[in-house]
Amino acid sequence: MSETFKRAYCIELEEFVSPYTARKLYFNTNSEVKGQKLNFICPEENCNVELVAVSITKNEYIKPPHFRIKKSEKHNIKCFYHVENIKKREQEAKRVKKEGKKEQEFPMVFKLEGFTKKIAGIEVVDEYDDNDDSVKGKVTKPRTNREKNRNSVSKTSVLKNIVDCYKSGTKEQNNEFMLEIAGKIKSYNSFFKRLGWYFQEKGLIYYSEISEIKKYNTGYLIKFEDYQMKDKKKVNMNMFLFNDLIEVSGDKYEYENLLNSDKKLELYFVGAWPELKLVKTDKCEFEVFEIEINNLNHLYITEVNKKK
Repeated sequence: MSETFKRAYCIELEEFVSPYTARKLYFNTNSEVKGQKLNFICPEENCNVELVAVSITKNEYIKPPHFRIKKSEKHNIKCFYHVENIKKREQEAKRVKKEGKKEQEFPMVFKLEGFTKKIAGIEVVDEYDDNDDSVKGKVTKPRTNREKNRNSVSKTSVLKNIVDCYKSGTKEQNNEFMLEIAGKIKSYNSFFKRLGWYFQEKGLIYYSEISEIKKYNTGYLIKFEDYQMKDKKKVNMNMFLFNDLIEVSGDKYEYENLLNSDKKLELYFVGAWPELKLVKTDKCEFEVFEIEINNLNHLYITEVNKKK
């Protein structure tokens, strides 16, 4: 089992947080802890071992955000993550695998409308396990009930997490692990569809490389490499991100760095559908497939890299 963690206890905030929430708190312009170094420890109640935040304070990252233990540190002998306890669970996992069962390591549900809670002055959409009471409207008591916050994220409203799992997952994992979105259940691999083939099925996660980004006073026009053919003519596919939407999210720093960079980018989105529109100008008129996004939690722009 890997010594990486999907949740950690933050000492300064007295909260259990996912790495994606920790990252948002670090970069968000309205966060009370923006740019501050936070300290994280094991989510287990009987263990205080320090955890390192990976890809959380860097504007760009290759490895998906996560927490990990320092190589020189060890968990408490009673801790769920102590090496001896891990060995026992690995042996059990091998036995279960022989019986044809497999433990899912990726989130199983993506909620289009997620649970929000206020941390460090901003509303965050956190990730959680079904047994995690701290995100269900109950008061989180510092240092107690940490056994309910183990290294498990069964539900999320953070598209970044879903995409990072898909891109870093093996072919076997993406084919075997299941995901549910708005009542639709498929394998991770089946949920991801190139934008150019969007018409084959609604309700999936669509993606395409970005061919061009134009900056306007009101926002950014994003043009995709994928396109559609209509009456034997190429019809472009676009998305416009309004500055107001970026400002409200508090993630202006991250978006401006991405959208103004020279790197090859790709965009993933969910909960939206391309619509054919007629655009009229003083000089001409043309058709375009436009995707309207009203929730940045349903959008993820990242640098293009090879999938496994």
